[in-house]
Amino acid sequence: MRPKLHLDIVITQEEDYWLAHCLQLDIVTTAETLERVKSDILDLIGVQISYAFEHNNLDNLFFPAPAEVWKKFTQPVDEIEYIEKEISLDIPLLEIQELCYGQAPTPAA
Repeated sequence: MRPKLHLDIVITQEEDYWLAHCLQLDIVTTAETLERVKSDILDLIGVQISYAFEHNNLDNLFFPAPAEVWKKFTQPVDEIEYIEKEISLDIPLLEIQELCYGQAPTPAA
């Protein structure tokens, strides 16, 4: 079984576009259709995570969205579509632990 990282995404329909916001990474994108905004936000998340691993920059990967965006996620409103998306990553468990705790484990003596 591959390790998984769970990220929450809130998607809202604005006047003439859709807006997607990944809450744990504070990544935002817009598109003209719901299908496109879903695809675009997942692509951006994948790029952000890949970049963090490639450049050994896990300390700066998680940057939470502002409180008002989290409030939208926790207080349901009819015109907002909420999406919880699990993103599967092919990365070793050790790196998942580093990602979750923001530090590398202490080497054994």
